[in-house]
Amino acid sequence: AHITPNETATIVADVENTGDETDTQEIVFELDGRSLRTENVTLGDGDIQTVDFAYNTSNNPVEIGEQLNFTVVSENNSDTFTTTVVEDAFFDLTIANAPTEVTENGEITVNYEIENTGGVSDTQTIALTINGTEQRTTRLTVANDSKVTNSFSYIASDEDVPRIELGIKSEDTTATTPITVNEDAFFDVTITDVPGTVTEGGEVTVGYSVTNTGGVRDTQDISFAINGSTRDTAGDIALSPGDTTDGSFNYVTDTDDLPSITTSVTSDNDFATERVQVAEV
Repeated sequence: AHITPNETATIVADVENTGDETDTQEIVFELDGRSLRTENVTLGDGDIQTVDFAYNTSNNPVEIGEQLNFTVVSENNSDTFTTTVVEDAFFDLTIANAPTEVTENGEITVNYEIENTGGVSDTQTIALTINGTEQRTTRLTVANDSKVTNSFSYIASDEDVPRIELGIKSEDTTATTPITVNEDAFFDVTITDVPGTVTEGGEVTVGYSVTNTGGVRDTQDISFAINGSTRDTAGDIALSPGDTTDGSFNYVTDTDDLPSITTSVTSDNDFATERVQVAEV
């Protein structure tokens, strides 16, 4: 049996009168021969009574490895229980694997290891923290001198840009790692050139510019529409952060377009529109 510093041990004993007469005796609780407490117990013949005593090591300094001999003594006999002082459980944490960067709205999976370097088994609450704030928790039991592995997942948000401090916390210690959170790709669309008026049957050329104002490279389709109906697509436009591409779309008007049309250029993130007047021939 073991006891740790700052732990309260409860010593429980059954006192039985195996004689033929009722008697009252003084029951003494001892530690290594030193009296800790006494209690008077009256028992009839054949009666049994349970007595207990609480001993708190925090009020009585002990050393790791020390043996404590608790004895319960009556006037007729005694019984001794021996326990050894061991270190408290200590959950030491290591982050085994985590990404160094992620895109907003991306999932972060962090794998961690817990080693109980103490002398007793324990169950503790383990928490995932982001910038010091708990996000989720789990309860884990780890035997002394043993290790367990586990993981947490977290979805990064736009509020996490540009960086978070991810932590795994036990009741004893915390392990942290920084993670860069990149802003997602954003294809910003601008119409750069469009005629104000064309004649019925004339061609409309719409110039456009697309800039990736986000934080990661992406590939998107750029579509061209007239009055909300898609007419053409520039496919697989790949842009790194800060990159810009220019292009144009053409459309030949007809009678149905009188008196005006609305042109639009659209990415997955943004769109731009311009109205063009269509004059009768």
